[in-house]
Amino acid sequence: MGLNKAFDRSFFIIDGQVKTSGGSTNLAKGQLAAVHQSKGTADGLKVLSSFAGESKDQKFITLRVGKEKKAPGRSYSDKDFSTVPFSLNEVVELSVSAPKSTEHIVDEVVIGYDGTPGSEFKFKTGDAYFRLALELKGGAIEWRGGQGDTEFVAVNIDIPACDPFEDCVTCNGCLGVDAKAIVMEAVERFRRKQLTGGKTVADFIDVTPVLSCDNDVTATLIPYNFYTLDVCDTGDDSAKAIIAAQVNAPVKRVNRKGSTSTYEVLALTAPAAASFKLASIMPGCATCPAGYVTEAGGYVYTFTIEDDGTSQTALITALANYATGTVLKQGNNAGVGFYTAAFTAKLSDAAIAAFVATVGASSTATIELVGKVETICTTTAATTVAWSLDRTLNAVKESYYIWLPDTKCGTTRLAELQSAYSNLTINIAQKRTATLTGTGGTATFTIGGTTYVATFATSLAQTAANFVTTHAAALSANKGVKVSASGAVLTFENLRDAFPVITVANTTLDLNATLAAVADIEGGCQTKYVTSVLTNLVGGECDAIYKDAYLSDAPATYDTTDWVKFADSTTEKSGNCKAGIRFKSRVFTLDGDEALRNLVGFTETSTQIKVAAGFPDEIREGIGRLPKGNFEGKYLSRQQHRTHLAGNLRHLENEGRAYFGGLNNDKDYLGRLLRGETSNMQDNTVQFIQYKLKVSSFNHTQGFAGRTNSDINYNFFVEVGRHKDLENLLNKLAASAGVEGVTAFSK
Repeated sequence: MGLNKAFDRSFFIIDGQVKTSGGSTNLAKGQLAAVHQSKGTADGLKVLSSFAGESKDQKFITLRVGKEKKAPGRSYSDKDFSTVPFSLNEVVELSVSAPKSTEHIVDEVVIGYDGTPGSEFKFKTGDAYFRLALELKGGAIEWRGGQGDTEFVAVNIDIPACDPFEDCVTCNGCLGVDAKAIVMEAVERFRRKQLTGGKTVADFIDVTPVLSCDNDVTATLIPYNFYTLDVCDTGDDSAKAIIAAQVNAPVKRVNRKGSTSTYEVLALTAPAAASFKLASIMPGCATCPAGYVTEAGGYVYTFTIEDDGTSQTALITALANYATGTVLKQGNNAGVGFYTAAFTAKLSDAAIAAFVATVGASSTATIELVGKVETICTTTAATTVAWSLDRTLNAVKESYYIWLPDTKCGTTRLAELQSAYSNLTINIAQKRTATLTGTGGTATFTIGGTTYVATFATSLAQTAANFVTTHAAALSANKGVKVSASGAVLTFENLRDAFPVITVANTTLDLNATLAAVADIEGGCQTKYVTSVLTNLVGGECDAIYKDAYLSDAPATYDTTDWVKFADSTTEKSGNCKAGIRFKSRVFTLDGDEALRNLVGFTETSTQIKVAAGFPDEIREGIGRLPKGNFEGKYLSRQQHRTHLAGNLRHLENEGRAYFGGLNNDKDYLGRLLRGETSNMQDNTVQFIQYKLKVSSFNHTQGFAGRTNSDINYNFFVEVGRHKDLENLLNKLAASAGVEGVTAFSK
């Protein structure tokens, strides 16, 4: 008789540590060794590095993993975790299970234009409305307050239609409608759509427009760089503060792997390398170690001397027992200097009296003992770690304006407006006209240091119109200036910055212009003000069609008046746009560290996405399912979880400890810490490789069968990338036992 299923026993190796020589008594926590039960050394049983030439029948092999060495007592044993002794003939199989992917792949689906011909949304005036429906599913929703793991949301967008009652226009229900405008509205509404748990769709997935247009963004791109820094530290807030203190920008810890923290900062240029200086130490009875300089201790005195601003440190350094390099002038007040200095012995009353009795500045001195300081060892040596560029994203400036009534005295309110928006630059909107003159040739306008040429074309009015057509986009993008034409008059307005210096000069023939004075834009006892706001950061896509639109939020309402955004085609794609929408999930991780591992569960997941769109005949809300539509989503990727995560192996480690050491999982962190029973897997997000060694043994019995079989699967878990030493040892064991070896990853 025998068991049909093998027992599973699990070992967890720290940092891939494998001992291959010496004895068995000093195994470190999480270190594995193959031990010969019949051969001894001065340090315990012999640790094997090879099994060649060993007996195949003798049960001499044990595989041991060290545990934290604490003083044994009634409730604690310091014995290592170990297999039962087995022979090479009892090894029947070695197998390996390794992660197939080191990245959590999320759902990414596009509906409408996906880069292929004919996939774009098409709307016409005869369509009543457009409906997009979205299903979100997964544990991330429930973990973050949802009423279940599934949410259904939809948006309905009216399609613009011509007015059938307009007598002067023939209504045509087949006219095309700008798909970009509808897509942008749908994206914005989806992002803000609230779910049952209070979160929004944007809290779980990214919703972005997919646009391919004739005209790309022409506004000046402002690059923002993300720099990262990898350092070995304690991984707590104090360690982060040491980095943040050296960088004039917010610092974020974005990853923690083992003892290495990865920090990220957003900056225009790379921050200076992080510097880590060794702390000063007190030498006690010993001398300062190599690399340190001794700063002598002693008795600290303060001196006041009427020096009339001229340093008198030489008088102090001439005193007996002066400690070299310690004198310091702290300041001066009304001709009196304040000094401090240290001495290896106390100044005697006689020495002080002699100092004061000396003719000159010394006679004005007062001397006072502050106290005694100890000798200290200091060093200027420091370790530096450079920041590295991780990625670059871009933003653009978008311009806003506001009209405000002037004060009762008729003055502007620029000062109070600037005070209310300390993080923005507010300017008065101004204008300047240029009246063209001449009958031919060219004239050169210099605007904010850049030249723009006007070329005569049939008439002055046409010349002005051509100037606008040629230079309006560049002026808006590069100078923040709007130019318009009315007849032969050009009008320049500042959209965000202070009004630029404008000059004009004839270049050829006689074309020129007369510039009027700069004037504030005002009316009805009101003045117009302008400012600019940075948009979101955009970039980092495999194809330009997937780049998010540049979007900004208007400044907060001031005195019940809203800011209004200038119409500006340079900050957005335009012209015959093929449009779609991309929905991309995000990874959600719930991870408690060692102190919280029994209080906070572990999960790494993402939200699954389904989407449909079309032109339904009726609106049906709350039916609990995703309706079919005219458009179906195309998946660019589907959810694929990472496997072999440490956080999902906790239960196996607890089972192994209970079996090998009789240790219950102590839910109290302090108790685990004091008993040396903290986990061998400190980072729950690390992936492990599982090696399974199957050992089949039997015992003789008095029953009908005469023997019982006992199969045990010994599972050895080791971090990916730190597995080669363990794999080599187990393959040597398998080779000597006559079974096939394994390879976790192909070369």
